[in-house]
Amino acid sequence: MSASGINPRFKGIQRQDFLDIMKHASEDQNEITVLANAVCTLLNDHESFHLNLVCLITQTSLAAVFRHSAISSILTPIRDIVVEFYVATSAMWNEVYLFLQQGLYILRSEAESSHKNIANAEHHIRAAQVDYLRACQIIESRFEDLLWDSEELLIAQLRGSCGLEILLRLTKRYCPLSSYRLIVMEGIPRRLSMLWDAREILACCNHLGEVMSRIQIRFRSPEWRAYYTGRRDVINLFANTSYYTLVWRDRVENHITYGLYKFNTQVELNIDNRYVGPWDPTEFVWKWYRFWR
Repeated sequence: MSASGINPRFKGIQRQDFLDIMKHASEDQNEITVLANAVCTLLNDHESFHLNLVCLITQTSLAAVFRHSAISSILTPIRDIVVEFYVATSAMWNEVYLFLQQGLYILRSEAESSHKNIANAEHHIRAAQVDYLRACQIIESRFEDLLWDSEELLIAQLRGSCGLEILLRLTKRYCPLSSYRLIVMEGIPRRLSMLWDAREILACCNHLGEVMSRIQIRFRSPEWRAYYTGRRDVINLFANTSYYTLVWRDRVENHITYGLYKFNTQVELNIDNRYVGPWDPTEFVWKWYRFWR
């Protein structure tokens, strides 16, 4: 603080500009908070989406062990499109992370060195937009049509012939295989409907892009930078958001590498006993599957 009581960072800022910054200070910080909340929401939405996918793959495969090839031919295209979706969203999140890193550089640097960071932040917003549009194209033009087509096919495979369905219902009280198969079959519409939550992920990504664009407008303002540069509370909020963005990106990449492919393959579906569901308390269905596979 100078002898005049004015922070040196504010020298050269007109009084009205300074008052405008102060007037919108809480709104500016709210934008950054909104950004952090959007990241957390996306983390939760993605985990929910992925959980439903792996449950669908595991439970459907276990329910019809002797129809493995037919079930796999239906589920594999779903898995493959989701992998494409994950690749696009992971790339987008890498750009979001880099945008936040540029924001940290801006908040920590002097005005003379921030112009390059502002340009870099703009570049990362545009790159994230490209990846977002690619993710939209994957979901809207391919994934949703595939879900519509797959529901009837999966139910038909699990139901089998009319005689088999009657047998399953007659034996469900004392045969775990029959009971499990019927429960999974009847839950297919609900499980597939949950995969439509990909739309929710896209909507949240779009909202995030809008918030980033508003923050980028703030970055361009010399008055805004003068007011916020060095602010520890704002820097910490940016840093925490950046960290969770990195966690999200790494989690998506982990799901691609380890969650959707059988170990040491890039083709077979991953059947994971963690997602068998509560309808196999004695692990009879799981052991039966392992015996025949």
